[in-house]
Amino acid sequence: MKGSIGFIGAGNMASAIIGGMIRAGLAEPQRIVVCDKSVEKCAPMQAKGCRIAADAAETVHLCQTVFLAVKPQNYAEVLESVRSAVTPDKLFVSIAAGISTAYVERESGCGKVIRVMPNTPLLLGAGATALCRGKCVPDDEFEQVREIFEASGMVE
Repeated sequence: MKGSIGFIGAGNMASAIIGGMIRAGLAEPQRIVVCDKSVEKCAPMQAKGCRIAADAAETVHLCQTVFLAVKPQNYAEVLESVRSAVTPDKLFVSIAAGISTAYVERESGCGKVIRVMPNTPLLLGAGATALCRGKCVPDDEFEQVREIFEASGMVE
């Protein structure tokens, strides 16, 4: 995967995805940028060697691929806060239930969005994940995201 990889949200799912990427050798920890409102949640990521961003907008600014790993009720606020940092090369990966790719595209200004539905066994490396891409996601970027989730289980 090209460039740095960002995570807005540092909860269990973000931790599982990051852990799988590092274990599989898909990204070195220093290429991963994480932010969360809770500084305590960022500490384990920093201990793994990930970089910590001050906020969501900085994460988007620093990264080409950004995982939106926040609760669905926080999406409106997060997408509004990153809008000014979105450029045409950015790819957003949304892991929130009930949030469509069209909504993320419209509210963030990001034209490339992949919606992902992982399940909790992902935390143990035995997950099942469904992927759905928005209309503007190139094949190579979709396959790179698929590879990230295959590091922690099966993917459809």
